[in-house]
Amino acid sequence: MTIISFNAGTTIEGKPFVALLADGEQIGQLTPIEAQEFGIRAIQSGIEAERDAGFFKFMRTMDESPEGLGAAAAMLHGLREHRQQADPDGSDVAAEARA
Repeated sequence: MTIISFNAGTTIEGKPFVALLADGEQIGQLTPIEAQEFGIRAIQSGIEAERDAGFFKFMRTMDESPEGLGAAAAMLHGLREHRQQADPDGSDVAAEARA
């Protein structure tokens, strides 16, 4: 598993940046705003994953048949589509994680 971390930095000109590291090696730089947005999106994704798992688990207890499982998956997909409409960057983090 790759460990992602961040380090604050300042250029020689005094401009702030955030170094993006993978397993301790710098792989990129973000502006402070980009780093903040990244962090907020990571927190949102964690909350959404927990909520989706709870919803799906509940729906499976309602009907454990293959048809019920399909209906639960379809409802979860609908919720994600709705959430994507409200997501400012329009990304489907769950789909990106599966890819």
